[in-house]
Amino acid sequence: MRAHRKKHHPLNLNLVPVMDTIFVFIFFLLVSAEFMEIRDIQGEAPVISTFEDSKLKKEPLNLVLEISNDSIDIKTGLDGHVYKKVAYDEQLTELHKVLEQIKANNIEEDSVILKPAKNLAYGKLVNIMDSIRLVKDQTGEVVGTNAKGETVKSKALFPQLIFETVM
Repeated sequence: MRAHRKKHHPLNLNLVPVMDTIFVFIFFLLVSAEFMEIRDIQGEAPVISTFEDSKLKKEPLNLVLEISNDSIDIKTGLDGHVYKKVAYDEQLTELHKVLEQIKANNIEEDSVILKPAKNLAYGKLVNIMDSIRLVKDQTGEVVGTNAKGETVKSKALFPQLIFETVM
């Protein structure tokens, strides 16, 4: 008796329907994707560095704004003493006046460190950030004297915003 051997034919898979399905799936994903404009608020992380006190001729401004829901503490200097406490209002007029005075005395400074409370509303923070960056239209510009003794005019208050890390 002879054993019948079955011939094994290689299977040819038809991948065309699978590829068509994937193409249609990708098409629907692209069509149904939500294209939205993402806005970015520029800010930098604080830099930790060491320096020698003997090199400092003038104490740095180190302007810090501690923002809570009802008030803003304006702190200056390396020790962080409170320069002024300002009540939060929608127009931020008092905050703006104080920052203009600080800018006039420190005309070359352009950074401020923001330390918002954890439960602070995002809209309040954006409102404060907008108020910090530019001089209001009524004032026009801030005039101050730089380190060389020259008179300098500036339309920007503190455009460089740095967020303090809150843990």
